[in-house]
Amino acid sequence: MKIFYIFLGFIAYIHTIDSFSLINPNTSPESVVLQQLHALQQDDIYTVFKFASPSNKEATGPWQRFSKMARSPPYAPLIKHKRAELMLTRRKPNGIEWMCLVRVWPSKGSEKEKEDGNLMPVHYWWTLSKVWNDDGIFKDCWMVDGVIPDR
Repeated sequence: MKIFYIFLGFIAYIHTIDSFSLINPNTSPESVVLQQLHALQQDDIYTVFKFASPSNKEATGPWQRFSKMARSPPYAPLIKHKRAELMLTRRKPNGIEWMCLVRVWPSKGSEKEKEDGNLMPVHYWWTLSKVWNDDGIFKDCWMVDGVIPDR
């Protein structure tokens, strides 16, 4: 039984290291969005959830519930998308809030596919902030507060 607890502790430690390797104070907000987009393209919702800010996780978590939300109609084009690009970025004057507009081309078979087979891009606003009220490993890290479809 003792070995089992040690093993679980080791797994938790590895998970913490893995999360920190993705997100650290030197990671730019652009990089956070690009890493999240890559995870969405791979249908890796668990990794996408790792980039969510504590307040975002509180509102949308646990990750299984977050996964259902990510697959809902407004966000479904992000899953396994063909390509994406950051179009417009803006850091707010306070220096701890950042946002960007992302254009995403959904994969074939998406509801965004036109009759001629061409894909219509979809736009989303990503909002991020620096985590400042956390004494843990994410202090001073850029994390995602929300993703909002641009209508």
